[in-house]
Amino acid sequence: MTQLTTDRYESLLQLNPSQVLAIETLDAGGTHQEAADAAGVNRVTVTRWVHHHPAFQAELNRRRFERLEHLTARAQSVTAAAFDVVAQAIDAGDVATALAWVRMTYSGTSTRSGSSSNAPLTPGAVIDCAAESISMREPMEAYTKIFREVAVDRIQAELEA
Repeated sequence: MTQLTTDRYESLLQLNPSQVLAIETLDAGGTHQEAADAAGVNRVTVTRWVHHHPAFQAELNRRRFERLEHLTARAQSVTAAAFDVVAQAIDAGDVATALAWVRMTYSGTSTRSGSSSNAPLTPGAVIDCAAESISMREPMEAYTKIFREVAVDRIQAELEA
């Protein structure tokens, strides 16, 4: 790769201060317009970052994944406490609670927690996903140098549009 290509590739792996401000705003529940205002850029720029900038996408994914993990842990804690209350009620002979528990458990509406995210959490992984898409989903070819370079070129073109 030429120095220009290398610099363009490296720019996709890092965030500038405006991008960090935009991510913080989006992470706090802000809109693309609010993120753009905070970052001092146009809303379309934020939208491009969200859809095409690997480091931006990865950081946003990472923050969302962390929030999901935190919420999952909280949900599991609350569920455990609820189970304790139900168990105590049943142990005390509360027939209505016991029957409600049986109905809920066997109707398929019981709480199931856990999380799984396939969203890429690093800029390189975002680029690899783009390369895989370009290679028509042939995993062995997705990681070849040519597809990676094509993915970087296409991502850069989208960001410059």
